[in-house]
Amino acid sequence: MLANVSWDNKDKVLSATINPFFYEAYLAGTVTLMDVAKRMSLSGTIARSLYRFVQSHRDNPVFSGHFLTLARVLNMDNEQPGRKLRELLKRAISELIKNGVLTKKSRFISQDIVQLHRSDDALPGKPPAKALK
Repeated sequence: MLANVSWDNKDKVLSATINPFFYEAYLAGTVTLMDVAKRMSLSGTIARSLYRFVQSHRDNPVFSGHFLTLARVLNMDNEQPGRKLRELLKRAISELIKNGVLTKKSRFISQDIVQLHRSDDALPGKPPAKALK
């Protein structure tokens, strides 16, 4: 979220620059503090990227596609052997399942095809409607 942070030891001033992408997303209401906190709680960088990918597909709770396509979208090093990419993706999927972002249905459904099922609780809910008086 932060693009730059600096500390002036002489004047005791902390300066922080917010990443414009996150700032615009926050203003547009497409990201919340809960989203950021959940993403930061994930330990793996691939899991974090996968979380962002899952969150960005709000209209469809299920993604199905080739693992190499997913690896490219997540900016993974595609020079690695396919076996290694599968292993890294499986680890990220497991982490998101443990954190309640994906359901247990999420997995490789064949050697090359990944299916991701976003849990109902993964997206921030709409605020409750005010009761009519």
